[in-house]
Amino acid sequence: MSAQNSELAAALQWQRNDRAQEATNEAGAWGKGAAARDSYLDFLSALEWSVNQAGQFEPGQKPLGDARVDWLDGLIGRLQMVGFAGVVQIDTHVGEFCQVADGLGGFRLAPDELALLDCDRLGLDTQEALRLSSGQSVRFANYVAALQNNPGNLISVRLNPLGISDPGAAYPPGLAGVTAGEWNRIARKNNRVQVALLPD
Repeated sequence: MSAQNSELAAALQWQRNDRAQEATNEAGAWGKGAAARDSYLDFLSALEWSVNQAGQFEPGQKPLGDARVDWLDGLIGRLQMVGFAGVVQIDTHVGEFCQVADGLGGFRLAPDELALLDCDRLGLDTQEALRLSSGQSVRFANYVAALQNNPGNLISVRLNPLGISDPGAAYPPGLAGVTAGEWNRIARKNNRVQVALLPD
């Protein structure tokens, strides 16, 4: 990754130098600039894919908790190394879990062997799902605020809570014959944070 960053930083500098020569050598500069741009976008696509492999979070945790600060800081650092300017959009999603009453007025994940039809609670209403997908720790909120308030920073962060509206994995179409364990394995996949890199 470090070698890729160095190569892309050099490519971006080359692209900037080409722009200065466009008035006298427009055709040649366009070809080199297009190649550098393609290399840059390929890197962003690979980086986006890489960070999204660590997007899942455990049921009951905030999607943007303390652990996400280091995750986001690492991403911002790589982007700054290659001169990225634009938006880091963070989409947050929550899964619809099969739960049973915990005897204390709340709910916990159902045992894997429980039939799905015997869940005390299955899924979330839209408003609660949006509330849960908006969850962030104080540390995470402070990190994003400091980043946004830095006048020299070229990267902005956009938080986009989506609740249950866009599951990444499909739930079984029917409930009969499905266990809580089978259902909740899919719900865990949908309990995720997903990044989109949007260059200016």
